[in-house]
Amino acid sequence: MITAKPARPRLRRTRVEQSLLEAKVVQISLQLFSDGGGEAVSIRKIASEVGVPPMSLYRYFPSKAHLVRHIWQDILSRACEEGKFEAARHRGPMHKLKAFVRGFLRHWINHRHHYWFVFCNPAVPCVAGDQHEAEPVRPDPREVLELLSSMLARCSGSRAPTEAQRHLAEELFCSALGFLVTTVGLALKTPAEIDGLMERMLAGMESRIGAALSLCVAAR
Repeated sequence: MITAKPARPRLRRTRVEQSLLEAKVVQISLQLFSDGGGEAVSIRKIASEVGVPPMSLYRYFPSKAHLVRHIWQDILSRACEEGKFEAARHRGPMHKLKAFVRGFLRHWINHRHHYWFVFCNPAVPCVAGDQHEAEPVRPDPREVLELLSSMLARCSGSRAPTEAQRHLAEELFCSALGFLVTTVGLALKTPAEIDGLMERMLAGMESRIGAALSLCVAAR
């Protein structure tokens, strides 16, 4: 009597292997987006490029919405890391804040396809909302806002950011996005003009922060 061989247990990837797989998925997704836009990004295409069965990726990304959210978060984290690296090279809370914003913006300028994927992706998938209605997936800027808020708190000598400083962080983030729309999205400035525009924007940002902090001191 011939007996079937027992099925070999499926080995789970280690955390390192999973991180490498996710990094490769992000890289291939961005390349597919660069070549064919948001519609070209699909889990099946990515699985084929990576060389794994589609079901292997569905274990990590149950839908395209989960995949896009992961890519957005990965790119935003990279931009934040560039900002933090730049900030670490300076002394003084205000200098560190300006350096962080400079490094954060530099990431998008040097990786324009990242900007297009995060902020200008027309093929944004939807997920089921609380009321079972389709809601678009959106980038989550909380990491950036928390960093800006903490840096603003240090500029005022506080340990934790106030509500006013959190609002100011949101204003600074909106200003940074406006800068990116002009320099990357609309390409209204040449590369030679971008540095000057950035420094003028940072000088204006410093003035706004100084005025806001002065009001906070006067209100105490």
